[in-house]
Amino acid sequence: MSDDLRPASTGDTPPTAGDAPPGPPPGLLKTYAPLLKHWAIFLGILGVMVAINEWKVDFVNLHMATWTASVMAWFLDVLGLDAYSNGIRVGCSICKFRIIGECTAYYPLSIYIAAVMAFPSPWLRRLLGVLLGVPTLLLINQVRLVSLCYIWKWFPDQFETIHIVVWQSLIIFFTVLVWIGWVLTVGRRP
Repeated sequence: MSDDLRPASTGDTPPTAGDAPPGPPPGLLKTYAPLLKHWAIFLGILGVMVAINEWKVDFVNLHMATWTASVMAWFLDVLGLDAYSNGIRVGCSICKFRIIGECTAYYPLSIYIAAVMAFPSPWLRRLLGVLLGVPTLLLINQVRLVSLCYIWKWFPDQFETIHIVVWQSLIIFFTVLVWIGWVLTVGRRP
């Protein structure tokens, strides 16, 4: 019998797909442990912020909505629209709105803060990310609300689509964009 026709010994046989042990490859969990840790931190912080809002819905939503309404009225007044706010109600010469919890920046801020705090960056940089990102997202939300006032006046038939579809998508986009901007400029480790 020639050497080419003899069965190879066990030590010489390359492993086949059927020989692989069941389950993930050894070290897979260890390889992804840091990523899983940061995802768990993100989801934990986000869960706490959502739970606080749901648990104290009257407190959080009322205060955020009242603050949002008063700032919106200020911006509209600066634009010459003779605006006023009364609690969660905003009015001006071209529109009247009632600010509800979803009109505030609470949920985008919750996502942003959770993402910043979960990112593997020194604590001072995370704090800087929150201190810079929160006012930025609050301002973007005010731009959204003020623009909706003008949309109501000029394009009333398109108001619902722009309010629900366009601006909701843009708020998500800007939240992610502000976070990426922080990561690329401040958040990265040296």
